[in-house]
Amino acid sequence: MVTIVERLTLKTLSAHIDGKRAHDITMATIKLLKPYKDLVHSITADIGKEFSEHEKVAAALDADVYFAHHYSALGSEDLMKTRMGCCASTSERQRTLRKYRISMLKRQLGDN
Repeated sequence: MVTIVERLTLKTLSAHIDGKRAHDITMATIKLLKPYKDLVHSITADIGKEFSEHEKVAAALDADVYFAHHYSALGSEDLMKTRMGCCASTSERQRTLRKYRISMLKRQLGDN
């Protein structure tokens, strides 16, 4: 999952992707932020291989890309864990609801 959090308003954008390939993360980031291109001036990313195509993001959005310091006192890791926790619990509820709907449909069709 790619999750982007605006630091002042905490507005959160996210997209589900399979794996952590740099190309997939780059494309998802550009797609999520393209509608806000005029408002995006800089992006701060975690340090990792998955952000190795950061120049493509910078060029597509005409924004500067910075990397977070490993021991940043800003608490960005805690912020992301909190935001991801919200997404994870929502995803879990959706999976549970989907399983319930499938089991109800099977019962109605007599496929038990």
